[in-house]
Amino acid sequence: RWIWACGDRLQDASGKATRMFGIVQDVTERKSTADALTAQAEELSRQTEELLRSQQALETQARMLRLVLESVGEGLIAVDREGHFLLWNDSASKLLGRGPDDLNTERWSLHYGCYLADGITPAPTDRLPLVRALNGESVRVELMVKRPEPVSEALLEFTGRPMRDDQGNLCGGVVAFRDITERKAAEREIQARVVERTAQLETANHELEAFTYSVSHDLRAPLRHIGGFSKILIEDFGPGMAPEARQHLQRIQDGTRRMGLLVDELLNLARV
Repeated sequence: RWIWACGDRLQDASGKATRMFGIVQDVTERKSTADALTAQAEELSRQTEELLRSQQALETQARMLRLVLESVGEGLIAVDREGHFLLWNDSASKLLGRGPDDLNTERWSLHYGCYLADGITPAPTDRLPLVRALNGESVRVELMVKRPEPVSEALLEFTGRPMRDDQGNLCGGVVAFRDITERKAAEREIQARVVERTAQLETANHELEAFTYSVSHDLRAPLRHIGGFSKILIEDFGPGMAPEARQHLQRIQDGTRRMGLLVDELLNLARV
């Protein structure tokens, strides 16, 4: 057991000790309580240090996450189930020309200048990708956004996804978007070139077709003459001809027929 003790003496006028007295007290429980408190204080100190280290690690991760979110070129926006913004990076502000404002979803389209891809029709609320994500849809849409500062417009491609908790319950939505204005312009230019080139090819094909028909007519006419006159010779003068002459005329007719087949195949090849 733990004992606390103290003592003193009584003395006479000459300073000689005449009596001793002391106090003895059992402090085992107090000592145990003090030790327990000390242990608790040490444990609390250890837990505090761990919490500080965890907090520092979380702050480091949060800084890294912010750096990543701010360094990506795509805009990123996340909202909770009620439509309150949870995430809005710098790229989102640059692409939309505005920052996050706590507005009802019905006012998003007008406030953020969202139009359909034609740039004329205001985007209905139920067509906004973030609203559709809040309704549980996964979408990819193109919207024209008219920005106030500086005054400009851009065609943006949005990819929206619903957010769900560990139980699979819908808890919000997120969209990622990027500027595709230049890409669309390049696609339109390429498409115009394709249309122009196709028209040129069609014109060339028509010219080739006309040429082949002309060639066909110019080749078939003399062939018909050769075949016709050789046939007349055989029919009218065949009995009086020498056998060798009749053979030559027959070869001429066979040659004209083969030549006619070659002309037909050449026309087919030209069409191909």
